[in-house]
Amino acid sequence: MTACELTIREGWTRDLFRNAPLTEIFNAAALELPLTIVPWRDGDSMQPLGAPGTRKLKALFRDRGIPVPLRRQIPVVHDTQGPIWVAGISMAARVRVQNDSRKLIRLSWEAPASMLPYLSVGAQEKAL
Repeated sequence: MTACELTIREGWTRDLFRNAPLTEIFNAAALELPLTIVPWRDGDSMQPLGAPGTRKLKALFRDRGIPVPLRRQIPVVHDTQGPIWVAGISMAARVRVQNDSRKLIRLSWEAPASMLPYLSVGAQEKAL
């Protein structure tokens, strides 16, 4: 699995992350630490940002057309409650940045070139 970078800081604004590929920001107050980075596991599920309910990660991969051999190469970041980010695919709605969020956590992933056609910029960036 390729490396993920974690940065914790107060005072960031969403403008710092415009057009930052494979980078996502999270509301630190909503996280249940510690964070772990693992490959996808059968049965993992979360409520993706903007989705009406919970979805299995397998369905997110399938919807993106990500071949099965590549799926386990995509890092999945968990807190103690479960997945919060499938790098380059989706983040969990429960950890989204809100207007009153004061402390943010930024995660970024340097994906191999073979993955780039299947991935996107941060989920929150799409909403800005």
